[in-house]
Amino acid sequence: MVSGVVALMLQANPSLTWRDVPLVLAHSARQVDAGSPGWRSLPGSSLRYHHHYGFGGVDAQAAVKLARQWSSVGGSESVRQCGPYRKKVRGAIPERIPAATGAIPSHTDGIGSMGGTGIAGSTGNTDGTGHIGSTGNMDGSGRTGNGGFDENVPVQDGLLSAIDIPADCPIQHIEHVDVRMTAVSDNYRRQHPGPGDLHITLTSPLGQVSTLATPHDCYRLGSDGSRQGTRCVGLKDFRFGLRRHMDEPAATASSRSWTLGMADRRAGNHGKLYWWEITLYGRE
Repeated sequence: MVSGVVALMLQANPSLTWRDVPLVLAHSARQVDAGSPGWRSLPGSSLRYHHHYGFGGVDAQAAVKLARQWSSVGGSESVRQCGPYRKKVRGAIPERIPAATGAIPSHTDGIGSMGGTGIAGSTGNTDGTGHIGSTGNMDGSGRTGNGGFDENVPVQDGLLSAIDIPADCPIQHIEHVDVRMTAVSDNYRRQHPGPGDLHITLTSPLGQVSTLATPHDCYRLGSDGSRQGTRCVGLKDFRFGLRRHMDEPAATASSRSWTLGMADRRAGNHGKLYWWEITLYGRE
């Protein structure tokens, strides 16, 4: 469905670039499940975002109409990049099991799944829903549910690490955020033993929250098509790609900090965040 709409957009305006396409789709998206409390609006922008539905459903008529009048932001030659900015943390990820249950509930809704690409917020789902920019899985083995967490609330009771964007970063309209990290065992000798136990969020200077991962069970499909439990993929130089912060500034007058929050929501399998980095792409 999305590819067909993009073809119509390019027919209406052949000058659209690879950067223009996701912007047009996001700004013309149709809000779905409008009564859901998960929708958030970006201050000073018409964009709305939901961690399950992304920017909304594809609206072919609105997308083609907007494409006809869209002024291109340019291609690869004009995209601005700030970073990568890396911070070596070497900090323990504290165990913070929710007191209400003592354990993480198991869900099997799979909402917002992109089939394990490891990219959170890339344009369009691969599940056929046509949602633009919804959150993807943390690993390639598949997962179940979001652990019952509010994905618009950042981790506040765990390890918090901030990276300040330098004042010379010119980006006023973000198009993509790239986050990479490595988490290791307590003795630094191997990868984090329980990445599926982790709750990870990123908070922008505007206070907008991206939930990168919630505690989940990993699985693979057996020869008979049944789900079989398996160990979650580790977090060694792991990359998250985010569209959720589209049109936000890299920094504001009051804050230049992007804050990563991490907490271990299940007992056992302790580890540390070794390092993380952030790269911003966009335009002035």
